[in-house]
Amino acid sequence: MIRHMVLFAFKPSADEEQRRRLLAMLADLPRQYPEMCGFQLGVNVSKRDNRCSHGMTMSFDTLSGLENYLNSERHENLVRENFAPIIKERVIVSIVDEGN
Repeated sequence: MIRHMVLFAFKPSADEEQRRRLLAMLADLPRQYPEMCGFQLGVNVSKRDNRCSHGMTMSFDTLSGLENYLNSERHENLVRENFAPIIKERVIVSIVDEGN
């Protein structure tokens, strides 16, 4: 299992409509990518680190499933046109879940 995690914070200039629209687009990702076998999106409630306001995790059975998602034109367009323009900070990590 491959877990892909994205932590992010909006730019202060991003208005509520832009935020709402992007979060709705992100929530729709599992419907668009059948290779995605798990998905979570939510607000960061950590009292230890608040650099990022939101987090998203998705799971894929194979590395090729993740790569197909990341390299798809739909994903690239979402990042370029909707995500990057209103995001101040992001952290992206993909890990192999070895079941330990």
